[in-house]
Amino acid sequence: MLNVVISRKRWGMHSLRDSIDDRMCCMGFACRTAGYAARTLVGRGMVCDLLNEGRKLKEGLEKLVRSDTSGTFWEDTIIAAELARVNDDECMEDEIKEKTIIKLGKKAGINFSFIN
Repeated sequence: MLNVVISRKRWGMHSLRDSIDDRMCCMGFACRTAGYAARTLVGRGMVCDLLNEGRKLKEGLEKLVRSDTSGTFWEDTIIAAELARVNDDECMEDEIKEKTIIKLGKKAGINFSFIN
């Protein structure tokens, strides 16, 4: 299981890593923990975006993506789409978001925790 610590001070929405304020969504934190360089996450919305640009899938993120039969096109899994939806929900209280992200993360083999 991938252990991912999300800093509330750096937690953001709508991209793996924002180029303006350097905030990351929950999957951005997971990507950094798995070993992707911070610069590769800028402007990308989902893990599959990294793979469709030719990067290799990092260990611990396997349940966030799936490939076509040829292995050349990657897309989000239902779990990844749910993580993004919850992370980016501007109406949901942060406490509920955190609990839901933790629960969804377990389904993806990711142990999310929050600090700060």
